[in-house]
Formats: sequence, structure tokens, C-alpha cells
Amino acid sequence: MPSSAAANARYSDRLAKLRELVILDSEPEAVFDSIVRMATEACGVPIALISLIDAERQWFKANVGLPRLSETPRDIAFCDYAICSDEVFEITDTRRDSRFNANPLVTADPNIRFYAGAPLVMPGGERVGTLCVLDRVVNKLTEAQMSTLRALAEIVSQTLIMRRDLINKTLAVRDSQDRAHVQSERFMRQIADSLPIRIAYVDPALRYRFVNQAQCDRFGLTRFQILGQARPELKNGVVDVILEARARAALNGEAQKFQFEDPTSTGLRSIEGTMIPDVLTNGDAVGFSYTGVDVTERAAAERALSELTAIIENTTDFVTQIDRHGQVTYMNPASRRASGIDLDAPLGELNYATFNTPRTLQLHVDVILPALQSSGGWVGETTVYGANRQEIPVSHMVIAHRDERGRVERYSAVMRDITVDTNDKLDALRQINTLRSVTEAIPESVAVVGSDLRYRFVNSAFECSLDLPREKIIGMTMRYVLGRDAFLQNLPRLARALAGETVAFESMSSGVNGPIHLSISHAPLRVDQAGVDSVVTVSRDITLQKREEKQLRELSRRDGLSGLLNRAGLEQYLERALSEGGSASLALLYIDLDHFKPVNDQHGHAVGDQVLQLFAQRMRKSVRPTDCVARLGSDEFVIVLADVADRAVVWSVAEQVINAAKRPFAVGEHHISAGASVGIARGVVRESGWRDLIARADANLYKAKAAGRGRYVDEAPDEP
Repeated sequence: MPSSAAANARYSDRLAKLRELVILDSEPEAVFDSIVRMATEACGVPIALISLIDAERQWFKANVGLPRLSETPRDIAFCDYAICSDEVFEITDTRRDSRFNANPLVTADPNIRFYAGAPLVMPGGERVGTLCVLDRVVNKLTEAQMSTLRALAEIVSQTLIMRRDLINKTLAVRDSQDRAHVQSERFMRQIADSLPIRIAYVDPALRYRFVNQAQCDRFGLTRFQILGQARPELKNGVVDVILEARARAALNGEAQKFQFEDPTSTGLRSIEGTMIPDVLTNGDAVGFSYTGVDVTERAAAERALSELTAIIENTTDFVTQIDRHGQVTYMNPASRRASGIDLDAPLGELNYATFNTPRTLQLHVDVILPALQSSGGWVGETTVYGANRQEIPVSHMVIAHRDERGRVERYSAVMRDITVDTNDKLDALRQINTLRSVTEAIPESVAVVGSDLRYRFVNSAFECSLDLPREKIIGMTMRYVLGRDAFLQNLPRLARALAGETVAFESMSSGVNGPIHLSISHAPLRVDQAGVDSVVTVSRDITLQKREEKQLRELSRRDGLSGLLNRAGLEQYLERALSEGGSASLALLYIDLDHFKPVNDQHGHAVGDQVLQLFAQRMRKSVRPTDCVARLGSDEFVIVLADVADRAVVWSVAEQVINAAKRPFAVGEHHISAGASVGIARGVVRESGWRDLIARADANLYKAKAAGRGRYVDEAPDEP
């Protein structure tokens, strides 16, 4: 056993480490409050605490479920036991545990019956407290909940360390508030730049004060070129009258939400924009925040809706829709023909009671409406009136559509005439086969998983995705079919769907030909008033879409004529080279084709373009694959040589470029003569950056042209 001295040393180390965190008696913080809320949701309990064990007390940094309790004496703290081990400490029933059955937290308010605590472990092994969950009833965590609690405890420990480090760094500088502000701004900018939506902040003069990377990409400008400018100044003086009117309204305190078509290099994109006023306490707006979300993909949904409309308009089933007051708002052609109503006749004041028999109307009151209120849908058999008031037996499906507040807004009904075939089983089989045919015809993988987590249905695409026949899938558990790891990864989302939530997400896995991207949705399936019966899982392969997006990003960095990098691609190359520490060994050659304008004037731009392409090919052969060749303008090019310490190597490349330009260019029947001048600059000065490197090379290019062209000019040995 460890000596008393060793135990005292560990105790002192733990208290010292707790003091270093500078956390005791601090104000509540959102990040810790969020973690305890996640703990309650993950473990299914009403109470969660972040408890820090001081010398004589336990103090709660975050608290859900015990709002009037901020600390307790240490001698009644459950967590004092939990910090004795690195494992989760669990008490399923405190009243049956001799250590706690007399504890005032058990015998009186808050009447704790269940406790589980994961220690908060510092890098040196010191356990300064716990993330714990509690309940007022007997409970026991599952293995998944235990794992989640441990993971959340690790997040708390890391957050405490990060918070301590941030405080220490803040205290180490003279102006702590400014430094914290800068760090926070950088962090928020990183977050904003990582989002695929356009974000900006605009002041009362309609000038940009903040833009994220997506907004910069839209204008094709850097952040520094945009900030302080108004939109017309970035759009060559063009004023969007409608957009400016919305901006003025936002500055008057009126939030704006709108959609517009935005022409981009990839085509016309549909953008959903919002403008949220930044309003002071006195009611004055000092600016507004703008977000723009690309909603072009909605077009795909609209096309699907168009196809569905075509099906409804051409089906022999009767499809109708009524509002919540019972007024008929839509009848498809089949239902109009069956009712003796002309296809173009107005529906007028038609009511659903007009077409339903007394038995069906009573069924609406007794069965259908209660089912719609509880589950949103009903399927069964009824009778309706056709032309001349003859009764038609139909298989009948009714769906309730709700508004954003959950109120029923309208009802849709699909009915099939079963007069000829009254065999219910055959009709049900037809509907099942129709559904199976639809699912077999689509490329998406479809599966239905019951509440027992066993597969009830899969389509062919799902079979192919797992390379298993459905006979080995139907009736088997997800854990067996997918494997333990994939099952556990998918289980939380599946649980949310079984609880009634539609869950959509994307996943990526490794494939033979590269990453495989999937868009997956879990939708709850309700068949009666008992609640969710099963979950419909639909998986769509979006790998091609992701690849196309990557290709588009690559195309944006390339010059369309020569295939070389464009200015944006050059800037990215230089930024990457500098970030890898290669500033001192960079050499940049700024190249201009001599006498190129006469080529266009005498032979036309088509010939000139081919000359540029041939010259680009020759330059590529003059450098290594790791070097950069870019076209900046009509006849201006740049070569960046990395890891070059010998000036002679740079001069050799410059001579090769000049010689390559001197050799005649064979274009059709023409042999075009040209030449090239080269300006050289070497080494990036940290304070000036790569733009200074380009400027120095450009200055030397002008010296080469002034000296008679067809030559290169380098910096003096003691430059830059």
C-alpha cells in the first residue's frame, strides 16, 4: 500500500492542479453548460453536474437539474469516491449502498437514488473532479451511455486545460483584453471561413466590415480588397436597386429574407439571403449581418415534385385535397371523371361531405380524424359517391399536412376503386408490389429497420452495397449485418429516428477508387396510433457530386487557355510554400513575351493564343514538376522555383525560358518569332511577404526590357 506521505503528496498535487485551473467560483460558461445538457440527454437522466473537489467542499461549475445548489460539503460528496479511480463510478441504488444510504443528499431533498461519475483527469494523472449524472429513481447506464459519459468527461478535462492555458496566456501579455479579442476574432473568423455559406457584416454606409472566405470567393477578391468597400464599388459601379432597398430596410430594423439568382463561374445559382439588423438597446441599427445560402439543389427537389405531379395527374387512382374546413381544393383528372366533373370546371364550394357516403362520414368522426391527430395518416377501406350518386368501394389513404406550429393545414386523400377486385389480399399485394417496384427502380439504397433493430425490408441497391443477398439480411439484426463498429456508430441517429425525428447526415468511407460519400436519412415510419413502428433508411451515393465539386475548385485555380495556374493558383502556391518554411530558398521569374502584340495584330488572336499555349508547354519543360508555372495576364508569366540556393540554377532556367521564346512557334503555315524578357527576385522578406517578391521581380523585368529585351535581370548579390 502507498505510504501516508505518498497519499498526502498526491492530495497536495491534486489541489495544486485544481488551483492552477483558475476555475473555482467562476461564472457559468456556455461550453460547460452545453456539456452537462448533452450528458443528461445521452444518459436519459434529469440531473448532470461538473463537480470540482476542493479541500473542504465540492463546487459545481455546471449544473442541470439542481438549480438552487452550487456546492456541498466534501464529506457528503459522491464525487469524492469517483475521483479515486480513472473508471466511471456508478451507484445504481444509493439506498442499498451502506456508504450512502444515510447521506442527506439521499435521505432528503434532492433525494438522489442513482449516481454515475466519470473523473476529470489532468495530463499528469490528477483527478480534480467529475462529470456526473444523477437520478431520483434507481437506474443503470448502458455500455454506450458509459462510453458517452467518459467521452464527455474527456471533453470537460480538455476544455478546462484549454481554458487554463488561455487564461495563462492572457495574463502573460500587457493588454489582455485586446489579445483575447484578437484570438476570439481569429477563432470566429476560422469558423466563419470554414462554413459553406456567405457571411458578411455591413455598416450604415453599406460598406463591408467583415466577410468570410465564401463571400470573398463570390467576388473573386481578397478580404483586404473587399473590406471598407460598398457592393457597387466591387461590381464596377453597378447598383442592385432591389438589394440596396432591402439593405436600407435592414438598417431601419426590419429583418430581411429573400431569394435571388446569382450568376457565377459555375452557372446560375439560387441564393437564399437573410439580413439581420444589429440593433442597440435604444433601438438604433448600427449595421446588419448578411448570410447567403446556396439553395440550387432545391431544383432537384422541384423536379422530383414535377414528376410526382405528373404521376398524380395520370394515375387512375382518385387523388383529392381539402383544407382544414373541409373545402375541396384539388381533384386529379381520375377523381373528376369518377365524380362527373369536367376537367377544367372550377371546384367552387364543393365540400368533402359531398362525395362521402354516410358510413364514411361517420368513420371520419370515429376513426379517421383521431388517427390523423395522433399519427398523421390513416389507411383503410371506405365508400364514396361517383357520378349519379352511385357508391364506389375504395381503398382509402388520408394524410394530414401540418403547418410550422403543428396545426393541421390540409388533408390529402388517395383512393383506388376496388369495385371489380374486392379481394383485399390481392389489393394489398398490388400496393406492396408497387412500393417494391418503386424502391427497386431507384438507385438509392432503401432499408426498413424495426424497433427491434432487425431488418424488415431491403431493396436491390442495399443488397449490392453490402454484397449480401436479402435472404441473409431480412430478419437479422443491424449489429450482425453491419458489424459492431458500424452499428454502434449508427445507433444514436437510429435511436433519434425511432423517437420520431427525421435524421439526415453525410458519411465518408474508404473505397478502392478513393473516398465514398453517402447522403443518408433515417425517417420514422408510423403505421398506427402506437407511435413509430420502424425506420426507413435511404442512402444515396454522392461521390460523383463531391468529385465534381473538387474538380470545380481545381478549375478555379487554372488559366483556361494555357492550363497553367492563374493568379489565384499562384497565390495559393506561394502561401503554401511560405507556410512550409521555404521563404529564403524561393526564386521568382517574372516573364513577358517580347513583341507579342504584333502577333495578334498580324495573325489574329487565334494564332496568338496558340503561341501562348506552345510557350506555356516549353516553360513547363524548363522546370521541375514541383515548381510553379503561372499565367498572370495576356503575355505575362511567372515561374516560382522552390528550394533553390544556387543563383546559377535560377539563371539557367531564365536562359532556357529566353531560348524557348526565341525558337519560332509553328502555328499552321505560320512560323512566328517572338522573344522574352525576364526579371528575377530571390528570397521572401518576412515583413513584406510574397507580394514584395513579385513586385521586385516585376521591377527587374522592366529593367530587362529597358536594356534591350531578350535578356534577364537579377537582383544584386546583397539584395533583397
